[in-house]
Amino acid sequence: MQLLPKLGQEMFTAGSETRTIITALTAVAGRLGLRGLVVDPMGRSLALTYRERHKPPYTLVQVNPVTSDRDLSKLCVTHRLVEDLVHGRVDPVESITELDRRLKARSQVPGWARLLGGMVLAMAIYLQAGGPAAGLVVPAVLRILVDRGGELLHQTKLQAFYATVGQAMFIAASGAALVHIGLPAAWVTAAVAANLVLLLPVLAVVSLTEDTVFGYPLTATYRAVIVIRTIFALTGGIAVVNSLSPTAQGLRHSLAHLEFSPLPLALTLLAAAIGAAGNVVLAGGGPDLLLGGIGAGVLAAAVKGICHQQLSMPAPVAVLIAATVLGLVAGWVGGKRDRPATAMIIPGVTAALLPSTAVVTALLRYGQQTGVFHAYQQVLITTATIGVGVVLGTTLSRRPLT
Repeated sequence: MQLLPKLGQEMFTAGSETRTIITALTAVAGRLGLRGLVVDPMGRSLALTYRERHKPPYTLVQVNPVTSDRDLSKLCVTHRLVEDLVHGRVDPVESITELDRRLKARSQVPGWARLLGGMVLAMAIYLQAGGPAAGLVVPAVLRILVDRGGELLHQTKLQAFYATVGQAMFIAASGAALVHIGLPAAWVTAAVAANLVLLLPVLAVVSLTEDTVFGYPLTATYRAVIVIRTIFALTGGIAVVNSLSPTAQGLRHSLAHLEFSPLPLALTLLAAAIGAAGNVVLAGGGPDLLLGGIGAGVLAAAVKGICHQQLSMPAPVAVLIAATVLGLVAGWVGGKRDRPATAMIIPGVTAALLPSTAVVTALLRYGQQTGVFHAYQQVLITTATIGVGVVLGTTLSRRPLT
């Protein structure tokens, strides 16, 4: 019972899905002789209950840190340790020591590389927002400023809500300053939108859908609170800057009328490949995960593009099919290469399927009469179909998410 809560915490902070954590801990408990262990997820906590025959039950509650990030390298470490434990390749007596050793020995992406990954991802989203190629450096520079500002806010130990408000204010104020010094509004508009996208908790919405599908209401509620809190924080931060700066009000007018133009299929695949590579690095993945992440992004973008643009399917149906194919392929490849399916699903979903631009549209049009309800409706439907599709795909591959 010492290994299980620690393993569960490492899987949770790495970004494993709830069903995956429960499946892994139950399988490891069986290997350790603790058959009949009950794992009950409660928000960000795990309650582990075990009862030996004719003895009172033993219950342990592990409260996990609040996190919305994904750490792909840690995800792979915990996945392989679970596989090794279940198949008898690691001595259960040495399991805690082995877990610590593997976590310390794993390759960690340095901070500058994560920043570079975020810059690449911001540039890919900038292009999807219709930003001119001549201004491609603007979202990258803005990403550097936002990252440094976020680091300063983190050092102040502010609550996550206020830190997100601060970052949203910083993005809006930086955009207003760039317009004031004479940069074209089209460049700044797309750059601001791209950097707002990187603050959105849409992956938490996808996890929320998966938890709902598998019947984990407390964990789904916890994720829903995170999503609502972030949306309110972003809206509040933008509103504060707009109310204080006339230049920001003019930028808000441009942002509110911004339309994210769909790229041609060839450029969509290129942008998905670039965005997936950037997301792998941003999420802490090493070079060994780059090829799989890029392939996942291109695959998801290709399926979605063919269904939506070539076959004229509605966007939610195209996303559902793409998410199902992505989950199926990720599960199959993960089984062949002994790595978690999530290591491919995260970059694939982020680069090609997330309705991030629709969320930004809704945020930027807040307070206006046109487009808000439709944008939020698109967000809810699309994120729900992503979660359902990924779960269906991994289930068809007979491979858990990690």
